Amino acid sequence: MIFSLPYSKIFLSLVSNRYQTRTFVVNKTFLYR
Repeated sequence: MIFSLPYSKIFLSLVSNRYQTRTFVVNKTFLYR
């Protein structure tokens, strides 16, 4: 449990970063459309 906690935190941060970049790209495409 102690070792899995930081890994889950890193995983969550990676997922959130990917989601943010995806929304950013979508917003850019909508802007240029």
